[in-house]
Amino acid sequence: SSSSSSSSSPPLSPSKQPVAVSIQDARAGAALKAAAEHARNLHIQQRPCADAWFKADENLASVFEDVETYRLYGKDAVDRDVRILLDLAGYPRTQYGAHKLLEDCGFWSRHEVPAVVGAGVQAVFDEHVEHDAATLACPTNRVDDEHAEHRKDLTKLRSIAIDDPWTEEVDDAVYAEPHPSKEGWIRIFVHIADPTRFIPLGSEVEKEAAQRSTSCYMPTGTATMLPSVLAKAACSLHERDVEANAKPRAAMTVRVDIKPDGSIGSYAVVGSQIMAPRRATYDEVEAFSTTQAARWEHEETFTEPFDQLGSDDVVTLNEAEDEDATALACLFAAASRRRAYRDRNQCVTFPQIECRVLVSRGSFEQEAGVPRSFTAGPHPDDAALGDDTVVALQRIESSSMLAREMVKEMMVLTGETIAMYGAKNNIPLAFRGQDTPTLPSESELPSHPHARAVVMRRCMTRAKLSVTDPINHASLGLPGYVQFTSPIRRYSDLLAHYQIKAFLRDEEIPFTDKNISLRLGESDDSVRDRNKAGRESDTYWVHEFFRRRAAEAVANGDVTIATFNLTPLLYLRDTGTIAVVCCEEVGAEFVTRIPEMSGDGKGVRPPIGESIELTIERACPIDKKIDVVFPSEWKVVGEYDGDDSDKENVSPEPPKPELVTSDNEK
Repeated sequence: SSSSSSSSSPPLSPSKQPVAVSIQDARAGAALKAAAEHARNLHIQQRPCADAWFKADENLASVFEDVETYRLYGKDAVDRDVRILLDLAGYPRTQYGAHKLLEDCGFWSRHEVPAVVGAGVQAVFDEHVEHDAATLACPTNRVDDEHAEHRKDLTKLRSIAIDDPWTEEVDDAVYAEPHPSKEGWIRIFVHIADPTRFIPLGSEVEKEAAQRSTSCYMPTGTATMLPSVLAKAACSLHERDVEANAKPRAAMTVRVDIKPDGSIGSYAVVGSQIMAPRRATYDEVEAFSTTQAARWEHEETFTEPFDQLGSDDVVTLNEAEDEDATALACLFAAASRRRAYRDRNQCVTFPQIECRVLVSRGSFEQEAGVPRSFTAGPHPDDAALGDDTVVALQRIESSSMLAREMVKEMMVLTGETIAMYGAKNNIPLAFRGQDTPTLPSESELPSHPHARAVVMRRCMTRAKLSVTDPINHASLGLPGYVQFTSPIRRYSDLLAHYQIKAFLRDEEIPFTDKNISLRLGESDDSVRDRNKAGRESDTYWVHEFFRRRAAEAVANGDVTIATFNLTPLLYLRDTGTIAVVCCEEVGAEFVTRIPEMSGDGKGVRPPIGESIELTIERACPIDKKIDVVFPSEWKVVGEYDGDDSDKENVSPEPPKPELVTSDNEK
């Protein structure tokens, strides 16, 4: 085990069940045992990787592949009984044992996440794709803009890109103003990056984007859908190069006029040229919306929507930025109207707990403008073998929620507009929908907002897809919806751009109903796998954070290092204390068995929504288990060894339905 000393004895207790072993399996098991004993004593960086094992011994490497298949998909996916091999090699006859064997031998890297391996997620691109991307991004080698004659010059319009401070792929910007002729209406501009200006259909980059289907965001880094030279530079509406930002940017612009009741009055969709937008963070925009200051001297009516959103006053920026201040006031007013409009259509919304998980090498530096972090250094046993990773968890505070909701409403508005546009012009698109969920009654829902969210999201239905007509999207409260605002990181959005731009040029639409349906089917399967990989990666590192905190508490003899405020959100059974909990300090959700509280002479489980101070006794990221106790009952326990993997497993809640409720997912 990577957490063992230099002794060659097996670190794990294998199952002692008697089994019949073939000669072939006996040899394979002995080879695995020898390989593990050799590799465990090596520095992590010196252990042979999968490629090295194939070069050294193809037969043994094929056995490793069987072990890997068992770890990813279970025993039924492998012809041989891998559990026998694990037993012979000195490992538990479980998927945990398979994971440890692969890790110890170097066939998997340290901290490998099975869902990431299974989805084939790779951060790097093949050389021919990178070459194609560099050629397409180079100003002197770029393909001609086939939409050039149809682009509307909007370079005199201002725009604001509102993102987190760490965002590098800027794929949308917004602006708004009072309607020039209709009293009470608001005119909104949503500018979306136009990667199809650089990426021709059939190019190596487009083929790779189709295969990846979406960017995969993980604590260890992002596996982008497009190479960085395009995603973070040429295609982005804003890049770090000051000179590049001084030139017009290719975009798709959706202009929408909002009525006082929040419905769409009129709209237009055009290819455009805009100047790089002004950058602003959610917190900056939030401060604008809530700081008490002088009222507007112009359009005082825009203070009312802020009151509806929960703010008492409206603040101006400095005089030089009054135009942007007016735009933000209009955007918040429009967001208020749109939310009221969707509420009337019975949209389903609930608060979300957000935890940002970060992993770095060697040290973690606090980023400017981001929430305070709780960090955990390498586990002592792993550090001895060269593991220098540091894990940080950040709770995304609700202080920027109004700004996030405003941006979300603008993106949802764009999705509804594109659905209307596609239906009107018979353009095959990915029309997304969702049936109305059956929710518990108000009296059956818990009062705690996050506990309520856990219950409600388990009731949501799966997304539906049509390529010919809009379908009702119950959770959004819209008659139709098309994802359009994230073409840099989502392939279905990129397809929508190809389709609509061809229509605007009065050319043949590239994909028929049947063709786009096939493309979307393949893409959606990949999106599900990659989204799961991102979620599972977050889950792994959250458990690893608590594993390290527990070890640090033992090393320092300080229980407070591993003590947190945990709030039960949902009990998974009618009896017992296995529950979905939230760690209040970092905003992370996980499943654990909560110790019973004493009451009336017998154990009672803590109430939903009531925070309890508990200590992490031990955690296992591989099996996604966390054991907690009251601080007064804390004691030193050994590391989890996987022996009880086949017993009752405290596993995370079932996979959540793959739903799209917002384009604001950066």
